Amino acid sequence: MTEAFPVSHDDSPVSDQTATQKVVFAMRSPRLWIVVTLLLGLAAGAQLIGPAVIPVGAAAITILPMVWGLIAGGVVSSQKWKPLGLDLQAAASAIMGLAVLLLCARLSFTIGPNIQLLFEAGPALLLPE
Repeated sequence: MTEAFPVSHDDSPVSDQTATQKVVFAMRSPRLWIVVTLLLGLAAGAQLIGPAVIPVGAAAITILPMVWGLIAGGVVSSQKWKPLGLDLQAAASAIMGLAVLLLCARLSFTIGPNIQLLFEAGPALLLPE
């Protein structure tokens, strides 16, 4: 089994650390902070681009910053010039779990004040098509 952040490459006592100690050790890794900086840069760039509205006849397609972030993340992870190592990809995966948790919290604060409106809409929101 491989770890996201190898703590030790030999059989030293470091490999007998608890999970909490391994996380603290991983947080001190400069490679992790490279990933965090890259993620924050991509997120800031997506927010700076903002929503893009593409008119299509009488309607319009809106591309939100989340889509820009997904596109930028796909470009970074699929480029061949200087690919991210597997350890950095594992770190990004762990950070993604935390980011999704924060997204759910943000959405719940947005939806919370409008919960009565959602209840008034009834089953129309459950079966839109």
